[in-house]
Amino acid sequence: YNRRYLDQRISAEYASARRYRHPLSVLMLDIDHFKRLNDAHGHQAGDLALQFISGLILDSIRETDIAARYGGEEFIVIAPNTGIPEARKLAERIRDRIESHELRLATAGQDHQALHTTVSVGVARLADGMPSGEQLIKCADEALYRAKQSGRNRTVIHHQATA
Repeated sequence: YNRRYLDQRISAEYASARRYRHPLSVLMLDIDHFKRLNDAHGHQAGDLALQFISGLILDSIRETDIAARYGGEEFIVIAPNTGIPEARKLAERIRDRIESHELRLATAGQDHQALHTTVSVGVARLADGMPSGEQLIKCADEALYRAKQSGRNRTVIHHQATA
């Protein structure tokens, strides 16, 4: 899905989780070294990589989950009725699947070239006092930043401060 749909769904899922006191988690994924892929192989290869990875994400999530492109090379997965242990498993399933698959590029006059890609994942759960679905995404983004800073190709869970 696109960003507009994502914005609508995060608001709706946030409201539902608050109302019915169900868990809600968000995963933010970012393709590692995407600029390097674009620079080395061109924007068409980058577009193919985005399509390839989005397909792997869709194949890895549950029917009730919502996957959308957030922007650039970032994706969001909204996981309703999902706490941190299950969200971690989901994130690792997606990350492992992407790491274990290769994208094959056909270039003029050359054999197919295999590209290996990885993703970093930040995971956050809806916490008491969280004012909006956008804040939940912000927490997932903070965890994603830590995943990138700590070496990429990993999942990091956002830990809310306790009062």
